[in-house]
Order: sequence, then C-alpha cells, then structure tokens
Amino acid sequence: MSMKRKLFMGFFGGWLFVCPSLVLSNSSIDSSIFVARPLVEAMKEVAILGDSLRAEKLAEVRVEATLLRATAWERQPYRTDIKKIGAVSGSETRTTPELLMHQTGVLVQKTNHGGGSPTLRGLQGNQTLMMVDGIRLNNSIFRYGPNQYLNTVDAFGLDQLEVLFGNGAVQYGSDAMGGVILAKFHEPETKNLNRWVPHFFVRGMSGQQELSARGSIDYATAKFGLTLGGTLRNFGNIVAGGDQAQLTPTGYSERNFDGKFQVYGKQGKWTFAHQNHNQFDVPVYHKVVLENHAYYNMDLQLRSLTYVKKEWANVLGIFEKVEIVGGQQSQSEWRSFQKNAAVTSRRERDSVDTRLVTVKIFGVQKRGFQYVMGVDGYVDRVFSQRSDFNHTTATAKELRALYPNNATNNQTSAFIYATQSWKCGLLRAGLRYSGTQVRIPTVELGEVVDNNEAVVFDVAASRKLSNHLYVYGNIGSSFRSPNVDDLGTLGIVDFRFELPQYGLEPEYSLNKELGIKWKSDRAMATVCAYHNQLSGLISRVKSPTDSLQGYPVYSKQNVGESEILGAECDLQMLIGKKTQVKAGAFFTVGDNHTMQEPMRRIPPAMLHAEWVYRPNKQWQFVLAMYGAKSQQRLAKGDIQDNRIGAAGTPGYVTGDLRCRYQQRGVYVDFAMTNVGNQLYKTHGSGVFMPGRAFQLLIGF
Repeated sequence: MSMKRKLFMGFFGGWLFVCPSLVLSNSSIDSSIFVARPLVEAMKEVAILGDSLRAEKLAEVRVEATLLRATAWERQPYRTDIKKIGAVSGSETRTTPELLMHQTGVLVQKTNHGGGSPTLRGLQGNQTLMMVDGIRLNNSIFRYGPNQYLNTVDAFGLDQLEVLFGNGAVQYGSDAMGGVILAKFHEPETKNLNRWVPHFFVRGMSGQQELSARGSIDYATAKFGLTLGGTLRNFGNIVAGGDQAQLTPTGYSERNFDGKFQVYGKQGKWTFAHQNHNQFDVPVYHKVVLENHAYYNMDLQLRSLTYVKKEWANVLGIFEKVEIVGGQQSQSEWRSFQKNAAVTSRRERDSVDTRLVTVKIFGVQKRGFQYVMGVDGYVDRVFSQRSDFNHTTATAKELRALYPNNATNNQTSAFIYATQSWKCGLLRAGLRYSGTQVRIPTVELGEVVDNNEAVVFDVAASRKLSNHLYVYGNIGSSFRSPNVDDLGTLGIVDFRFELPQYGLEPEYSLNKELGIKWKSDRAMATVCAYHNQLSGLISRVKSPTDSLQGYPVYSKQNVGESEILGAECDLQMLIGKKTQVKAGAFFTVGDNHTMQEPMRRIPPAMLHAEWVYRPNKQWQFVLAMYGAKSQQRLAKGDIQDNRIGAAGTPGYVTGDLRCRYQQRGVYVDFAMTNVGNQLYKTHGSGVFMPGRAFQLLIGF
C-alpha cells in the first residue's frame, strides 16, 4: 500500500474513532437553530426571528439537492452543506463565492477581486455544476479551471445556498463531476399577510474597501406574493495583509436587481422571476502586475435570468407534483486590455444566450417508494467579437474572436430517480441520458457539427445503526460534454495560446464515497472518505515547437486519466445553553496518471472553527479561525501558472471577530477581519485577501 493511501486510511479511521467521542462528551445543546449550516448564519436567523436558545431538540434539516425534493439530512446517503441566508443577511459575506470560503470540502480561488471560483473535491470551473433557482448557470463557454461566474449571483438576494459533494449528474446533468452548488433566491414572505415588509442594510469596510447597500420589500396575500430587491456596491482597492499595501488595481462597482411574483391556487402556483446582475470595470490584478499589461479590465460582467414556473399539486391522484419551467438567461463578458508600450489595444465581447425548458414529475409515495423523473432542454447561442485598435493610425480592425461567433450548443436530457425507504434506512438509484450537439461555423471547414451522448448512474444507500448514528455510501458516474470553449477557443487564455480542436468526447468520473453521520439532541457530525476516478479528461496539450504572440501553443485532447481521493469531517455542538461551536477539516490528493504528476490546482489541507456566544436575545459574539497548509505538491501547469509558481502557495492561519446587537428589528454588526493581518491568498489565486480591517453594518 502506498504511503498516501496509508495516510488516507489512517486519517479516516482516526476520525471515525474521535468524532463520536467528541459528540458524546458534550452537555445540553440548543437545537432550534443548530442545523446543517454554518453557525454564524444560524445564530443570525435566531437573532432575527427572536427564537429561544433553550429549545430541547434539533430542528429537522431538510436537504433538497439530492433528489429534487426535501429529505431529512441524516437519512441522505451523500454529504451536503446548507447555508440558510435570508433577506437580512450580509454582515459576514462580500460575495456568493465567499459564502463558501470557509466551508469543509470547498476552496474558493480568486483570480481577481470580482471573481471567485469554488473548488469541490479538487475540481472547479466547468467540472463543477452551478444552479440558480434550479436553472443551470453553466453554459457553453464555461472553461476548465477557475472562472468568475458564481459572483454574478447576488449573495444579498439569496435565501439558501446548498452544496452537494461528489454527486449530482443524474439529478442535474453535465458538469457535476465535483458536485453541485445550488443557489436559491429569496421567496416572497408569507408570514405577514396583507402587510408590506421592508428590509434594508448598509455595510462599509475600512480603507474604503467597500460600501454596499441592499433594499428589498415583500408583500403577500392569501392569493399572491411579491418580493423586490436591489443592491448597489462599490469596492475600492484591496488593502492586503502584512504591510497593509494597497493592491492596485482591484476595485470595481456593482448593481443588481431581483424580483419574484407568485400566484397561489388550490392546485398549485405560478412563479414569475427576474434577476439582473451587473459588474463594472473589474480589473484582473495579476495581468497588470505579472504580465506587463498597462490595463486589463472586465468592462462589464452581466447575467440576466427570466423564467416562469408552473407547479401543479396532486395531479390525477398519482403525481404528487408536476413542475414545468421555461426561461431565458443571458451572460456577457466585455474585456479590454493593452500591454505596456504597445500601440494596439484590444476589446473583446463574449456572450451566451440560453433558452431552456424543464419538466419534472414527482410520484406519490406508496409504501416507502417514491420517484422523480424529468426531461430538460437547453439551447445556447454564443456571440463573440474582437476589435483591435491601433492608437498610432487611429484605425480599428475586426478580427476572429476568442470563440466562434454564432456557435450553438444544444443539450437534451431525460432522467429517473427512485427511492425505497424503510424505518431503518433507504436505497436510492437513478439514471440519466444526455445528448449534446455543438455547431461551430468555421472559415476553413464550413460548419463543424460535434454530437455526443452520455449515460450516467447513481446508486446510494443509508442505514440507521442506532438512535443517533447513520452510515451511508454511494457510487455514481458523472460526465461533462465538450462545449464551445473546448472545441472552438482561439486566442490567449491565462498564460497560453489555444487553438480549436474538434471531435472531442465527454469526460467521465466514477465517484465512491463512504461516511457516517451523527445527529442527536446535542450535536451533528459527518465523517466521510471518497475516491473519484476520472477518465477521458479534456486536457491542454502543448505543441513542442510552436509559439504565437509570445505564448506557447496548446490544443485540447481527450488524454487525461486521473484520480482524486480525500476525507472530510464536520462537527457542530452546543456547550452549555449560550455557546455554540463548529469545526471542520479536509484534505484532498489528486494524481494525473497520464502525465505521472500531481493534478493541477488541488487544494491543500484546510481547517476552520467558529465559536458563537449569545448571552441574551440582543447580543451575539463570534470568533472564527481558519487556515490552510502550504501547497507545494504541484503539477507542471501549476509551476507555469504565474499565480502559483515553483514555490507553491504558502500556508496561513488567521481569523475574524464579530459581534451583533439587535433591538426591535434594528441591528448593528461590527467585525474585525483577518485579525492576524496575514498576507495570504488561497491556492491558485491571482489576488491576496484583505488584511486586518473593520466592517460595520446597520440594517432593519
């Protein structure tokens, strides 16, 4: 047995022994707010709702991601993480990616301050699926490695953020090789019928690093509900840790709007929703500092989503619910850049227009048996433009853009998922078929058509061993169909020049996971280990001799064979009746067998811990600690990446201090972030995190 496997099994076995002991050793615990989500958010929900800290039992945790319907957390045969946010959140997070920054099993890479790319179990970019209100955020030009698209989801407009680790292809389709992130925007409040319910807060950060404001309003009757919200944000340059140097340029501005209108009836409801997210003048810091650019900006980063959803309840007595969704989503990115001393500047625009229809049918439960089946279709059309402007001659030239203009990507899928439940456990199995067709117009070959099909499965089970202890396991396959970015990219991406490559096939992964869950009136805990085998990976292959515009030339091929293994543990408990703690740790090991080297961008071992003290209903105090080991186990691509380099990424340990005061609906949050004033960044990031700083939020 290799040394890394011995360490892996030793780590997992040790936590199997230690974790239940830690749980059993603690005294009474508040359970009304202690659910499978971070304690800071849970405590804030309590402060907002005025719930007592003396509840006797844990509230039931309902997980939606794994079967497209809510199921008790402890019975789920997967590892999931849920963050309940709510309309009056916003004190502890800057962006949606940063909501996940200190979560077990997640590393958030930041190429720039306006980005944030979550890595789930060693995979990121187009190998991790992101959903917004049940609709795919991933599109035809999602690229391998880090991207910024999750930051086009307004964190202040969310009710919930859920993560499903290592699974999700059967439920949601292509790209879920590392897992799925599901963002759910705020629903109209129905607790106060026939009343306008406003929410508002303003938040600032020292060093002129942030000024944000969010306002929203809810109104509902017995027949309909309405919610409207808007966010304005302005971020100054980061003041990094260490010598508190200002990182120039990193600041940008943002404007967002979201709304939902729901109509309630005896047989179901209608939902009409719209979201619009705009980021302006987002600089890419490492391009300026490390790649000799005079400027490199995302002039506009835009996401717009409009959809209509109809839900029927108790259809014909055989279906619990039937759901149909139709909508349109647009994502655009405008870039402008110029190198120092160059006479030519460039402006690029890439956008994707997506039309979608999904249908889901939920069967009525009979004798513990239930099923979900559905079909979905997504049609993407890519628009890509490039203009080079010569400042000497004052002339502009239109050239071939990064992606082939007017390319299309059509995806159709069908799936079925069935669960048989017993008092002592459950067994679950599912299957999905997916077909894709990519059409790329070319000058040399005319229209290139690339067709692919994929079939994936999932089998999972959980069993109750005692009143509090559950064991679970799952095995499932995932896939990622080649998209327009894989097949048609032409130009400079990161530190390389890419050429188009046609005829690619889907990537596949086979994930196995084994874990235990503990849930009692006193605590919740999860310990799990997993192994993910990846095949047919679409990898960039370097030309041994060619170079273009000073960059090495790469093309993509199905040549990658890799494996990832790791272990994760989470623990939450209450000490006494006024103190809560949460802690977690994970490690990930990835090997590229094709290249006989480590996989790229694998996170280091990471940990986090939080202590929350609430002496009464008005006051709450939070101490958070988080850190990461250095990552020096690097692939050649990591060493060539100027965001990492041969020395790797140093480790760090730091933390935050927060307090909240609330009285009669008005609340004030004060925080000191990065108390240790560490100069640090997460592995693979192009920008450092802010140093020691102060935050103040006032809201009602």
